Amino acid sequence: MGRSFAIKKPIAILGYVAYSFIAVPLYGQWGDSLFIQESDSMIIEKVIAKGKTLLGKPYRCAIAKDVILDCSGYVSHIYKTEGFNIPRSSRELAVFSEKIDLSEVKRGDLLFFKGSNIRKRIVGHVALVIKAEDGEIEMMHSCASGVIIEKYNNNRYYTSRFLSAGRIPSALFRNRPPTFRLNSRDFEIEDSILEELGDNAYYEEFDSR
Repeated sequence: MGRSFAIKKPIAILGYVAYSFIAVPLYGQWGDSLFIQESDSMIIEKVIAKGKTLLGKPYRCAIAKDVILDCSGYVSHIYKTEGFNIPRSSRELAVFSEKIDLSEVKRGDLLFFKGSNIRKRIVGHVALVIKAEDGEIEMMHSCASGVIIEKYNNNRYYTSRFLSAGRIPSALFRNRPPTFRLNSRDFEIEDSILEELGDNAYYEEFDSR
């Protein structure tokens, strides 16, 4: 049996560029190192941030070997940069993702649409949700206009072709390895900041077997 700990702090005190409202659970063994596992929300922020770096790229352009920015290539690529091995085609992504209602979508979820032939109920396009507030949805995707951000609700082309919404399976987030590692000296420095943060951060020790 050993001493273990769990700590939750805002990302900012780790010196990582992210939004202050996202909390990161930290897990590790009391001793030489501290292992930090990113929260699901933090991962989604990084996926979206990666996607935004490609805004303006032409549709179906090749940005690397075996990376072509058609709709599904774009989505699979930006998730792959964060360690997610997801299907490459929009149809396979629709089967692979966890089905959700359109009213439940949030940042990081996927929207699936019919292709150019609106009479066929076959998935032919996928987009990434980057905003969902009060029923209003913004999506980022690679289409004929290139990699762009646009509003879903008032876009008759896409609302008329909507088929389903999906979410990357939660198991893929849980199975990710720790992303950061701090040594004990770093932890002592971080621990000194806890007093300044007050209720915004806390730590807890427990026995591990």
